[in-house]
Amino acid sequence: MCQKFLIVEDRLLTAWSIEAAIMDLGFDVLGVAATSCHAMEFLGQADVALVDLDLLDGSTGSAVGRLLAAHGAQVVYMSADTGTINVDFRGVLGYIVKPIADADLLQVIAFAASVFDGVATAPPDALNRSTSTKPL
Repeated sequence: MCQKFLIVEDRLLTAWSIEAAIMDLGFDVLGVAATSCHAMEFLGQADVALVDLDLLDGSTGSAVGRLLAAHGAQVVYMSADTGTINVDFRGVLGYIVKPIADADLLQVIAFAASVFDGVATAPPDALNRSTSTKPL
């Protein structure tokens, strides 16, 4: 059963908001990482990871997401700059555009957890998916 979320986000207020939404749904947050190096400390521990594409150490989020996905996490990319959403979506669930409404964020979190648990239905509208996006 999905329990452990990782937030990879360099903006503290945004990370806190996401953390509150995850906890409101009854899931645990392993931690918040603002850099790719810090995120790697959680490799293999997260069931689901919400990963900003632009971190404190640059545009390293897509590489972080691919590594987390390769180690079993369901990954959702995040970005406030839709121009940066030019990444390979294979192995990840899709991406959300920040800011995102609380209700939409809750739906994306619940969907990602359900994919991890193997009981997912249709993805929520707020989760953008490329044609090559396929859940792990």
